[in-house]
Amino acid sequence: MLNLVSKGAKAYSSLKSRNKKSETDGSFFGAIKRNWYVVLLLFLAYPFIVSYMRRQEAKDKVRASEDELKALEVITANPRLLNEELNKITTDKALHTVATELFHHLGYAYPLYDPRRWSENDEAIFLLLNQFSEVPYELIQLYFVVSKGRHLRTDCLKVLDDKYYKQLNW
Repeated sequence: MLNLVSKGAKAYSSLKSRNKKSETDGSFFGAIKRNWYVVLLLFLAYPFIVSYMRRQEAKDKVRASEDELKALEVITANPRLLNEELNKITTDKALHTVATELFHHLGYAYPLYDPRRWSENDEAIFLLLNQFSEVPYELIQLYFVVSKGRHLRTDCLKVLDDKYYKQLNW
């Protein structure tokens, strides 16, 4: 009797092992069949993961630009640091002067409640920029530093009259 039970157990275990082998075959579809829940989870979670990554990337860009603007505010508050930063771009003092005068004449050097901010000096801006055959890239960079992150072309487009803006060589 004991012999029959052991033979039955052996037969059962060999049958079980044959079924396992057929379930665990090395094919791609066999793996998908065994792990269908993982595949379904990945398929459903993929759009959420991608959107999360894109949002984080956008937040990182915004955070980096905010940090850059804070650094520019610190630099412009200290004249020595401002001079060092301007010298990193170019050592031409005439371009430094033109950038600060542009910032002054565009009116952005003053707070909103100051009347000097309410009006701009179009002719002085035009004469400062027209002395160059083409506005140098260094001047645009200097203006960006002096004005704490403002763009020269955008400010000129907003402030200058059309007759002056069209005559400038960008």
